[in-house]
Amino acid sequence: MHSHGGEGNFSADDMKNALGILNERYARGEIGKEEYLSIKNEILSK
Repeated sequence: MHSHGGEGNFSADDMKNALGILNERYARGEIGKEEYLSIKNEILSK
């Protein structure tokens, strides 16, 4: 059984996808700069 997600198996595609969604949300004003930077750092540190 293959499980997707979870800690430690964050692929480059997952990272690109997550950053893309994050950028869209920031561009639409759904999240502020502080939240954007916090989430971005979290994504990049995986």
